Amino acid sequence: MNTAVVAGGCEFVFDQDVQVFTDSDYQTIKEFRAVTNVVSRVELNVTQFTIRDGDDVEFATERLTEAELWVNGQRLLNIADVGHLPKKVVLDGDALKVVKTAIDKRQPCKLHVMARVVLLDGARPSGVHCKYESQPTFVL
Repeated sequence: MNTAVVAGGCEFVFDQDVQVFTDSDYQTIKEFRAVTNVVSRVELNVTQFTIRDGDDVEFATERLTEAELWVNGQRLLNIADVGHLPKKVVLDGDALKVVKTAIDKRQPCKLHVMARVVLLDGARPSGVHCKYESQPTFVL
């Protein structure tokens, strides 16, 4: 996590590589065993995006001036979306290319996920962390 002081608050950037599927998934997921080179679209159903303090208490959205969720350089959510989850998004560009290439080559796949929030000044939290959940659907 990276932090920076910004006008009126503090910016937090969380990023990590997330394993989407592994080598063994090609043997255990029936659709992966049967086909190759046919993934036309990847949809993500984002069901959770919350910013929490060190006691795992969610910050009220009124304390956030900005919030974004990115996957491989594609913005999936913004501050307006956070209050209206779940939301279905479709991967495109580099985000989609990484998944399609991995499936075509039967390789494991990781995606780079980044969350960025700006938390307004106020009581200092004991810690800050981001929780997000999404479920992919591979459209063949």
